[in-house]
Amino acid sequence: MRTDLFRRGAIHLLCLLTTSCGSKGSGTVEVGATSARSSETTLPAGSALAFGDSSAVVAHFPSFEVAVPADWSVRGNVGKVYEGDGMFLLAGPLDGASDAASVETSLAEELELFFNTEYYRSQVRFESEKEYEDGAMHRLSGTLHNDRNGDTLRFAGCFRSAPGLYCFYFWSDSSRDRDGERFMETTYESIRIL
Repeated sequence: MRTDLFRRGAIHLLCLLTTSCGSKGSGTVEVGATSARSSETTLPAGSALAFGDSSAVVAHFPSFEVAVPADWSVRGNVGKVYEGDGMFLLAGPLDGASDAASVETSLAEELELFFNTEYYRSQVRFESEKEYEDGAMHRLSGTLHNDRNGDTLRFAGCFRSAPGLYCFYFWSDSSRDRDGERFMETTYESIRIL
């Protein structure tokens, strides 16, 4: 699957670089009034990547690219939060984190940054239910406890130390666990290290 995705991405890149496939900006996607998504490009026609009813776009970060839902709102500069469909995705580069505890600390900081009235890093606790390595990639899923307001969120994600990256989905309704895991699998399969 990664080989096919890489091949499609290479063809898409070649297409964008040549004038026979359209104008130079044809791969740019803009969604809603919340933000311009100029750092994201559409996937090649016929791509099998999808998030439920939503198609996918490629989000570009300094050391990696990853597929994200096309119609979700996005905000952030280095690390980003994508929101939609009753979930949100935190994704971005990761500096200095090498184990689950250090990644959880980084995620708590990102939650406080993006949702500063809802989450305080000192009041966020992660309870991992599944944790395993897949080569250089580490995978985690479980429950996040927000002691600030008593809420809990389910989460599923992955991180890598070198180059550092993280992609974690969060949702509140435990009946959506299957959707969250499926979204994470789609994102995980799309990760391309630059």
